[in-house]
Amino acid sequence: MTDLALIQTVLGLASTAVELTGQASKTVTSIKSIFKEESGGRNSEAQALLNRLLEDLTSANLMNAKLSTTLKALVSELDNS
Repeated sequence: MTDLALIQTVLGLASTAVELTGQASKTVTSIKSIFKEESGGRNSEAQALLNRLLEDLTSANLMNAKLSTTLKALVSELDNS
């Protein structure tokens, strides 16, 4: 892979990681609002949001792992040029 292609891959992965983290942050805000309202019967909504948060954070972690691996490859390629 060329330096330019690898840099574009890194930027794409970084952009996706930021989007996933932003989505997780919005989910946390929604969860907080449920618990502030102290209204009964919201357990199913809270559970659904907690499950979404789990998915968001798992996706973000996977994306960050891919990003880290790709960044290491880029650094290695740049060192060898």
